[in-house]
Amino acid sequence: MMFSEMPRRLTLGAYSFGGYPVKDVLSLAEVCRALRVGRRTAATMLARGELKGFRRGRIVRISRASVQRLLDGEAAEAPGNP
Repeated sequence: MMFSEMPRRLTLGAYSFGGYPVKDVLSLAEVCRALRVGRRTAATMLARGELKGFRRGRIVRISRASVQRLLDGEAAEAPGNP
């Protein structure tokens, strides 16, 4: 499944996170669904810098573009792709 096919279900009001418009950020749960990983793995990827994101208090938001780059990189590395 392409990341762009995922439903955009962000109910964050009129907030802007780290200079990103609300539609361009994802919650940790949404990233877990997109990458098919657990919360701990996604948090570790964020801490390592594999994903670009930020924290506002208890709220963690991750850049949609960084998730897409990660998914595109995995697709290129998959067996059978030139």
